[in-house]
Amino acid sequence: MAADLHLPAQYERRNPVAYDDDTGRTGHHQAGVYALAGAWPALSILDVGCGGAHNHWRLQHCTSLVGVDVPQTVEWLQQHRPSGDWRTAEWGERWQQHFDVVLMADVLEHLADPCAAMEFACAHCWGSIIASTPALELLDGSIRRPHGPPRNSAHAQEWTSQQFLEFAGQYLANPACIILRPHTTVVIGCPKP
Repeated sequence: MAADLHLPAQYERRNPVAYDDDTGRTGHHQAGVYALAGAWPALSILDVGCGGAHNHWRLQHCTSLVGVDVPQTVEWLQQHRPSGDWRTAEWGERWQQHFDVVLMADVLEHLADPCAAMEFACAHCWGSIIASTPALELLDGSIRRPHGPPRNSAHAQEWTSQQFLEFAGQYLANPACIILRPHTTVVIGCPKP
């Protein structure tokens, strides 16, 4: 699997990965990514790994906004934000619904199988995919581990900006890479046909 992830051959991934409970956070880490998605001319957005949905206010222009996360987070969302459309999903599922934008803000580094998540995103997108991850080369030197495992116990893997662009390029046509300071890589593209 490491070859598909575009990580060095000697990279040590974390397995298992600790659950990252995002419900109590403010969402400031992904604010720039959500602001970018909010500026997109999209009527429907699928937010894969929506966490506590703290940045969904930036996406209020959408007529359809669906958040996907793990069962314990979806349960919290249903209790605390009952007006939202919150779902769990198996990566192999294929819904009838498609979205203008599929957003994955700082989620792929948490997943044991980010390839399956990208395939899921591509299967449900007829517009653009916006994916972000911490840029390994921009992380503070005390937490940077270029050959893994990540210091963050909730991360299975971490990419440099170039590695993430190459990983996403397997799924996206002509992906573009943007760096949001202080340490976020954003890749944007359309699913390959």
